[in-house]
Amino acid sequence: MPLVLLMQAFADMMSLGGSNAFSMEIGSGNKEKAHCYFTATLAASFVIGLVIMIIGLVFIDPLVKILGASGDLFNMTRQVTMVSLGFFPIMPLYISLDFFVRNDGSVTLAMISNVVFIVCNVILDIYFVGYTTMGIVGAPLASITSAIIGMIILSIAFFHKNTILLFTRKMGVEDIIYIMKTGSGLTFRQIYQGVTTMIFNNLIMRFYGGDGVVVYTVIVNVMALATGFFASIRETIQPIIGTYMGENHVNGIRATMKIARDTGVFFCILLWLFLEFMPTYFLHIFGIYDEALLLQIQQGIHIYAYVFPFLCFTEIMSSYYQFIGYPRLTFMILTMKGLLLMLPVSALGLWLGGLNGLWLGFIVTEILAVIYLILATAKKARQFSPPVSSLMLLDKSKQRRLTLEIELDIDSLMDAVYSVHDFLQQENIEEKYCNPVCLALEELGGNMIQHNPDQNNRRLEIQLIIHEELTLILRDNCRSFNTEEKREAAGQLGLRLVRGVSNNVSYLPTIGYNRKILSFEA
Repeated sequence: MPLVLLMQAFADMMSLGGSNAFSMEIGSGNKEKAHCYFTATLAASFVIGLVIMIIGLVFIDPLVKILGASGDLFNMTRQVTMVSLGFFPIMPLYISLDFFVRNDGSVTLAMISNVVFIVCNVILDIYFVGYTTMGIVGAPLASITSAIIGMIILSIAFFHKNTILLFTRKMGVEDIIYIMKTGSGLTFRQIYQGVTTMIFNNLIMRFYGGDGVVVYTVIVNVMALATGFFASIRETIQPIIGTYMGENHVNGIRATMKIARDTGVFFCILLWLFLEFMPTYFLHIFGIYDEALLLQIQQGIHIYAYVFPFLCFTEIMSSYYQFIGYPRLTFMILTMKGLLLMLPVSALGLWLGGLNGLWLGFIVTEILAVIYLILATAKKARQFSPPVSSLMLLDKSKQRRLTLEIELDIDSLMDAVYSVHDFLQQENIEEKYCNPVCLALEELGGNMIQHNPDQNNRRLEIQLIIHEELTLILRDNCRSFNTEEKREAAGQLGLRLVRGVSNNVSYLPTIGYNRKILSFEA
């Protein structure tokens, strides 16, 4: 258990830190720095994991003793620990690559890899443990083998024509330090959960015996189920939030978080309905059929289910703060809810009200964590100038930005071109700087229409940002092309002209969309 928690914490730090830094740089159009973070994350995940594995193998006997093994269990625990140490260079690498493939836009490939990993893990688990002489040692070996198979599938992304997952030799130690710092906020989640689980497991065993531990185990699994749903939201919004942060697209971030909120509410309702009206189906998974025990667990589930909205809020928001660059705030929220509040409040509930008091303690802990989160973000918001919103911590000052979303046809495109021109004039941009932007929008939009004549629901989002230079960001759902290709293929209208009137043209696709970033003189 401690080894697995350490591995998961390390994997979270590298994968979330690296992929978030990567998506921010992609959002800002800095592909070279994004390549540095990609290379640094994978290299550090493997090398640091390898070092931990070697240290663990060198000190294997003291490590097994720390785990509490002795007598006949010592040799078996030693063998399992040796194989489990093989996780460290493999699993963080696999998890990090999975996040990067999602950031590259290959969501389906990442999903296939995850499904294959799970299926292979189950099949190999059964085979190694049940049909070979390895016994329990086969369990970690099955996971390692499945992760390698998953990585082979993910590596297909490197052969995609427009992939942005490229290695570079320019990465440095400072990139690794930044990745670890960026990913540090969510790192301790698994550790806190492991610590509190072991403490309450021992307390319940002492005062309520084996039946109490069974009830607690089921509730912990309900918690894991809910957290898993909310973690899927976190993993989905990460590349989107990171990209919007790189673009400084405040409205895009707000819209994404609104979708995350609505999805979280849907999951809360779905979980509550399932556990309220069909709890026995869930309990039979654990092989529990004793009527008295079933009644006790159902009471616990009915009480604990009220935690879902508060758990959803703290899980999604704590992840959000890490994605927008506040890992310390994430760390403090998770430390408060996972350790500093969880232990005393839940222990008090257990003492005063037994097991049902413990479930109430979990609810009170999450409510207090929500209150702490609101107060902490309000305090942090007051430190900014210009002001930021107290909960989202987003800039409230008026941005010199135009955002349009159109159905992609000739009439809508030309209306958008006129709107862009009018906006630039209202912002006192000289005509000689307006014309190249309008020309580029007209040419690229026309190209999209020409290449997708039969596609339904063609959408184009246009962002124009005025800062030290003019930045035009086009996000479309069409079958598009790489605007960085040197040769202009037949039918690609005006690409050479667009490259001629702009300072820089980048093709940086995101999840579900093509994305082109163009910069012009202002």
